[in-house]
Amino acid sequence: MYGKTQWTNREIKLADMLRKVIIPVNFVDTWPPECLAIQFATTQYIPWKAPENAHEKGELESKSSISKSWDDTNMKRVSREIAEHCKTILKIRVRRRISSKSKKRPVSTPVTSSIDEFPSTQLSSISESPEKKNRQFVVICVHPKQKSIAEQLRALFEEEELEVWCSIDGLDLVEETFESDGFLPSTPQDLIPIPEEKISSRDENYVNRKISGSSSQTESVGKGRVPLFRVMSNMVDISPSCFVSPERVEWLKTFQQKVDQSGVVVVVVSEDYTKSRISQQQIFYIEHRKQILLVKADNSQVPKWFTMLTGNDVITNIGSEQSITALKMRVKRALNPDTSVTPKDGTVEAKMNYLVKFLTKNTPQLDNCVFVTGSSKLRNPRTEEICRAIGRELAKVKDLQVVTGGSLGAPDVIAKTFFDAKENNLISTSNQSSVQHVLPMKDLEVSPTARQNYDGSFDAVPYGKTLFLGDSLKERDTAVARMLDTCIVVEGGPNAAHIVTEFLWNDHFVIPVFSTGGAAGGQFGVPVNLFENPPAVSEADWTVLSDKEATPDDVARAVVNIVGSLKRSIASHSRTPEKPSRNKLKSKSRKIRESQRKKLIMQEQVTEIESLRIQKRHNSEEPLAGWTSNSVHKGKMFRLPAFLKKLHNAKAK
Repeated sequence: MYGKTQWTNREIKLADMLRKVIIPVNFVDTWPPECLAIQFATTQYIPWKAPENAHEKGELESKSSISKSWDDTNMKRVSREIAEHCKTILKIRVRRRISSKSKKRPVSTPVTSSIDEFPSTQLSSISESPEKKNRQFVVICVHPKQKSIAEQLRALFEEEELEVWCSIDGLDLVEETFESDGFLPSTPQDLIPIPEEKISSRDENYVNRKISGSSSQTESVGKGRVPLFRVMSNMVDISPSCFVSPERVEWLKTFQQKVDQSGVVVVVVSEDYTKSRISQQQIFYIEHRKQILLVKADNSQVPKWFTMLTGNDVITNIGSEQSITALKMRVKRALNPDTSVTPKDGTVEAKMNYLVKFLTKNTPQLDNCVFVTGSSKLRNPRTEEICRAIGRELAKVKDLQVVTGGSLGAPDVIAKTFFDAKENNLISTSNQSSVQHVLPMKDLEVSPTARQNYDGSFDAVPYGKTLFLGDSLKERDTAVARMLDTCIVVEGGPNAAHIVTEFLWNDHFVIPVFSTGGAAGGQFGVPVNLFENPPAVSEADWTVLSDKEATPDDVARAVVNIVGSLKRSIASHSRTPEKPSRNKLKSKSRKIRESQRKKLIMQEQVTEIESLRIQKRHNSEEPLAGWTSNSVHKGKMFRLPAFLKKLHNAKAK
C-alpha cells in the first residue's frame, strides 16, 4: 500500500527532493515497489525478515500474515541495522566536513555543502551546473507505439530553440519488453540488501574494507547478525540478476536526470501509455515534481488513477493548428522564468478544503459513518437480497450512520432498509437522522440513475437527510472520500469505481462484496490494492465476501463484522492523551496556588489559637476573645472549620 496513496507517495518525493537519506524496510515480494520503481530502482533495502529465517516453513509467508505480525527478533534486527547505517553515514559526513574545511577557499566564495554530504536516491538535479539548469529543457514521455507523435513534437519544440529529450531515447527495447515486468524482478530471498549511499572516490578504501570483510566489519556485525555492505547496488559483488539489468538502471538514472533538469514535462496520453506499467511508474515519479502538460493521442478513456495524478486538462486533437498553437503557448509559459502560474490544484484544493469543512460541520458523529455505493441498477435478485441483508445488519449497530451518494440501486436499497429498521423502532436511534445523502447542486451529465432534473440539478432524497455539496459529482466524491474512512461497494460501474479509487487514494478502507462483480469485483480499472485484506480484518470474514455460494445473511454479517473491526482499529490508533491547553494549565495553576494559600492560613489560625491557649493558662482565666465562627485574616473572611470550633470551645471551658 505504501506509495499507492496520496500522502505516502508525496512524502517520499519530498524527502527525495530535500536530499534526505531514505532507508527502505521491504515487506513486499519484489523490489523495487511498483509506484516507486523509478525512484528506488538503484536503492537497496533492509528486509523485514532475515533471509535465514525466511524458509522456516518451506515457503514464504503470505502478504497478509507479513502485514499483521512482525516478531520482536526481526524488529530489533532491523532497528540495529538502521542505527548502524546511520552511524556510518555520520562518520563519512564528519570526515568530509573535516577534509572540506582543511581546503582553502577564496574569501568571496560562499561555502556550500557538497552533494556527497547529503546522500539520496536522487542527486542529479543538484549536481547540474547553473548554466545547464537555466537552459530551456522539455521532456516528452510517450509509449514506443506513439514514437511518430513524439518525433513530431520534438521537431516542433526544436523549432522554438528548445532542448528536448524523449523517454524512449536510448531505450533499445522491443515493445513487448516495455510492457513486461522487467523493471520489477522477483527479489531473491538470499539477497542481503540495504539502503544505498553515494560514496565518493576518496572513500574507496573504506568501501573496499567493508566489501572484503575486514575486522572492523566483523566486529560491527556481531553474532547472529547479517553483514551489510554500505555501497551502491552496482558495486556489490552479487549476481546482476538480483537487480534490474545494468542497461535499464542506466536508463532509469537518465530518466531521473532529464526530468529534474526539465522545466516542463509533456505526456502523450494514449491507451497504450495508460495501460503500461512503466508509463504508470513515470507518472508517479513526475507528479508534483514538475509541471505536466497532457496531449491526447487517441480517443481512449483516461483511467481514474491517471486523472487523479495529473488532472483533466488535456490538449486534444493534436494534429490541428489550434492545438499546436495552444501547446506552444503553454510550453513557453511554463519555461518563462518571469511568469508565475497557479499550481494546477491550488484553487481546486482551496475549494475542496471549504467543502470538507462544510461536510464536517453538517455531519454529526463523522467517525460513526459508513459510505455505501454500487450499481444504480441491480443485475440479479441475489445482489438485491445482499443489499437488504446488509441494511438490516447495519441497523443493529448502535449509533452507526449510513451515507450515500443519493443514487438509485444498491446504495438506495441498503440505505432504505437501514432507515426503515431505525424508524420502525426495531433498533433504538438517536435524535439525528440515521441516513444522510450527499449530492452536488448539479452535474452537467444528466443520468436516469439518480433523482436528477433535465438541467442537471438534483432533488432531495425523500427519506433521511440530504446535503448538497459541491458543483459536480467529482467534487462530491473527493470531499466524501477525504472525510469518511469506510466505504461498502456492491456491484458498481465506472462511477462507483471512481469513488472506490478516491477512498483508496486517501488511504481509507473499502469493503468490496467481490461475489457481486462489477467495480466490487475489480472491473472498471479499480486499484489492485482493493483486494488486499486490511490488517485488522479477520481472514474468515474477508473470504466470505468472494464466496458466491454464501447466503445474503452470511455476507451481511461478514460485512458488519469487517466494519466493526475497522472502526475499532481506527479508534484505537486515533486515541492519544489529550494535552491540556495553556488556559487549562493556567487555571489549574491558579487553583493549586489558592489551595496552598488557604492551607497556609489554616495553619496560621491553628498556631494563633494554640498561642492564645497557652496565654490563657499562664496569664488569666478569661475566655478566648475575638474569635467567632468567621475569623478575619489579613482582610479576608474565612469560615472557621468545625474541628477548630470544637477546639476553641473546649479550651475556653
